[in-house]
Amino acid sequence: MPNIDLTAAAILAIPANEPERLFASNASEARAEYRRLALHWHPDRNADPQAGNVTAHINRLYDIAQERIATGTWRTPGLLEIRGVDGKLRRIRFRRRRPFELGEMVYGDSVLVYLVRPEFSDLAENARSILRSFRYHDAAMEKEISRCLPKLHECFKSGDGTSVMVMAKTADMFLARDVLETLGGGIDARHVAWMTSAIYNIACYLGFAGLTHNAISADTCFISPQHHTGFLLGGWWYAERSGARLSALPALSHRYAPPDILRTKRADCRLDLALVQAMARELLGDITGMSLTARNAAPAPMVDFLRRPASARASEEYRAWSQNILPASFGARRFVELSISASDIYSTGD
Repeated sequence: MPNIDLTAAAILAIPANEPERLFASNASEARAEYRRLALHWHPDRNADPQAGNVTAHINRLYDIAQERIATGTWRTPGLLEIRGVDGKLRRIRFRRRRPFELGEMVYGDSVLVYLVRPEFSDLAENARSILRSFRYHDAAMEKEISRCLPKLHECFKSGDGTSVMVMAKTADMFLARDVLETLGGGIDARHVAWMTSAIYNIACYLGFAGLTHNAISADTCFISPQHHTGFLLGGWWYAERSGARLSALPALSHRYAPPDILRTKRADCRLDLALVQAMARELLGDITGMSLTARNAAPAPMVDFLRRPASARASEEYRAWSQNILPASFGARRFVELSISASDIYSTGD
C-alpha cells in the first residue's frame, strides 16, 4: 500500500524517471496504488495548495511505471532488470547509474552496462562492429592492450528496442568522472600524469589499429588507482576507421576538434589527442586550461603541453609526454599512491 502520508514536497522530489520509489513492480499492485494516491491527492479532495501539481506528477510517474512493467525494464534500487526480445530476463546488480547522451550507463564492481535508446541503434551497432574488429601485432601487444579495452559479455535488444551492451569490469576500475567528483573537482597533477599516460598508450594502439575513438573523456574512461592504469570502455558508438566519414560526434568532441576535421568530417587521430589533452585539463580542475597556471594546478611544462595543439601522431605525442614533459615536471619516475576506494566513490549512493 502506498504511503499516503508522504508530503507534497516528498512526492514532487521524486525524479520522473524513478517511479519505483512510489509504485510496486507488479501491474495490478501498481494500479491499486495509483488509484489510492490519485484519490488522496485529487484537488477536489485535498486542500493542499500543491495538490494539483502532485496529482500531475503522480500521473507522470505512473505512466512511466506502466511502461517499464510492460517492457520488463523495471528498476529496483541496486538491481537492473531487463527483459530482452528473446524473452530472457537479465538481473544485474550495480552501484551507480548515470545518463549519457545516447541513453544511460549502469555499473558496479564487475559489470558495466550501456542502455542505448532505440533512435541510436545504428550507433550501438557501430560500436559492436568496432569492438569485434580489434587486432594486435602479437600476443604481447594483445596481453597489454586488450585489458584496457571493452570486453563484451552480451549485446541484445530489450522489449522497447533499447540496445543493451553488457561489459565486464573489475572492482578496482572507477569511472574517471566519479574519481574527479569524489576528489572535489580537481586531482593532484601527479595522479593526472599517470592517468593521462595510460590513455595516451591506448591512443597509440588506436593509431596502430587504424581507428579513431572520437569520444575520449572523463565519462568514457575508467581508471584503476590500485594499478595506475586506465581503460577506454565507453563512447565506442562514435569510433571510425581513420579517414572514414564521421557519422556522429558528442558535444565535447565538437568543442575540441580541430576545425578542419569538423569541416571535412573525416576521422583523424588528432581529435583523439586533443580530447586526451582536454580530459587531462579537466581532471586538473579546468577543462579550458585557462586557470591552471594561476592556480598552480600542475608544473609549467605539463600545463604548456596540455594547452598546445596536438601533433598528428599518437606515438609522437606519447613519446614527448613520457620522455620530456613528465621528467621536466616531476623528475624521476616513482609510484605515488592515490588513496581512494569503492566506499569513497559510491558513498553518495546511486
